[in-house]
Amino acid sequence: MRKLHLQKHEPADNTRQKEAAAKAKPKSVLEAFEYIVELAQDSNLDAEFFEKADAHIRYAVRKLRLKPMQVALLAQFVDRSESGRIQISEIAEYTGCRTTKILRLSADIDVLEQKHYLRAIRSNNSLSYRVPAEVLVALRQNKPYVHCEEPVADLQMFFDRFNKIMNMHDDDEMTYSQVMEETKAMLEQIKATAFARTLRGYAMDEDEQL
Repeated sequence: MRKLHLQKHEPADNTRQKEAAAKAKPKSVLEAFEYIVELAQDSNLDAEFFEKADAHIRYAVRKLRLKPMQVALLAQFVDRSESGRIQISEIAEYTGCRTTKILRLSADIDVLEQKHYLRAIRSNNSLSYRVPAEVLVALRQNKPYVHCEEPVADLQMFFDRFNKIMNMHDDDEMTYSQVMEETKAMLEQIKATAFARTLRGYAMDEDEQL
């Protein structure tokens, strides 16, 4: 996907591009996102932007089962998906919004995180995001991304999953409390194994168990 936000255009040329984007008919989610990103530049994400981008936003809303603002924001993140740490200040600068306005939209960004379209990276009092590769695969197939975790069936799967979430913790993508809750849920799924029974037999609190 071409990186629209990195390209420089003369004002007249940029205007023509926006007019063409507003008239275009999207044939896929990624194409709709491309036009949304084009029209979002310096738009302040205002009512006029949503009017001009209406056809593209409605197309993505139907496909992804998200709300219009969530679609508009997700398009910005996907357009920057080559970066592993996308700052909301980047999106604010590109769209001509104050960072405080993007922060006001944090509830919509939280929904994108809850639906696993975004992974949040929280470290040293900073917050950034990345778009997981599996999300991009789904979007290239013109499908919504549906997060599905297989049940933990045995000890091998438990430790494979535990290793994965510990790596996510090391990358600041999961908090300690999230690791704890996830691990407890996985242990519950393998509670009949000798490992889980033995672990329960020790007089340890949850921190010590982890």
